[in-house]
Amino acid sequence: MKAACWFVFIQVVANWACLMCYDTSYKASADRPHARYGNHQAMQVSCTEPSKTDNMHRFPDKEYNSVDWNNVATGNGYTQDKSVKIDVDDGEILSSKKLDEESRILNRWWCTVCQHKSPPRAHHCVVCNKCILKRDHHCYMTGVCIGYYNQRYFVVLSGYTALASGIGLYFIVEHLYTTFATTASHSDYILPVTFYRWLVSGTVELHHLLMLCHVYTLWWSGLAGGGFFCWQLAIIATGKTTFEVRKEVRVRSTSSVAENFQSVFGHFWGLNFVLPAQILFRQTDDGSNWNMKPA
Repeated sequence: MKAACWFVFIQVVANWACLMCYDTSYKASADRPHARYGNHQAMQVSCTEPSKTDNMHRFPDKEYNSVDWNNVATGNGYTQDKSVKIDVDDGEILSSKKLDEESRILNRWWCTVCQHKSPPRAHHCVVCNKCILKRDHHCYMTGVCIGYYNQRYFVVLSGYTALASGIGLYFIVEHLYTTFATTASHSDYILPVTFYRWLVSGTVELHHLLMLCHVYTLWWSGLAGGGFFCWQLAIIATGKTTFEVRKEVRVRSTSSVAENFQSVFGHFWGLNFVLPAQILFRQTDDGSNWNMKPA
């Protein structure tokens, strides 16, 4: 039992460390915007007004008739209307306020904050203030974004957190039952009352107070870890991310369930639940190209 507990503890610490160390942001240098597009100031970009039918899908948050086509500027890829951006790669007009989410999954898109083209399924995180490769969600418990490079560690960490919480809760409750319950009243299990009686009257010992604090913590950490673990396995099987499900993006993966798991964990993905296997079994994708199509 001690060996099993130590194994679970090491798994939690190791996967937490990997989760924090692997940066999942999309590097602007990898896109090389200046090398690819040249000097934006010197580039002449012309644009004529396309038809309303052809361009309505490019303005998901802006009415077509409200775009001032007379103010379309040339030279630096921007329009005088700051809500519109000219894509200097192909001359298309894109909304810089909000691109269609389906387009972000299937095509490269321009991030007006980072000022570079981001690959499909990358999204800008307002907390991290950078584009996250295959962004799933921002984890406020760890303080990092969950994306392409660290999702595997988040999944394993969630599973072992639920397991560790359950084991810890069992042993703490068992100890309190034999050493605390025999003399404690029902009100002693109410944490503010327990703290008051330890601080003022001294009828509650310090280690019992700390164990009760752990009981109050471990029940919700176990439920949260188990919930995240099950949810992550479900969305990985379907080839989607939490962001895409939450936004109700109408796209689906054309890869098999095994390929979806290999994309996150690499080959022999089950070994990730025994040891962090990033060095031995790398992910099968590059984080930029995906087998996705409209649903």
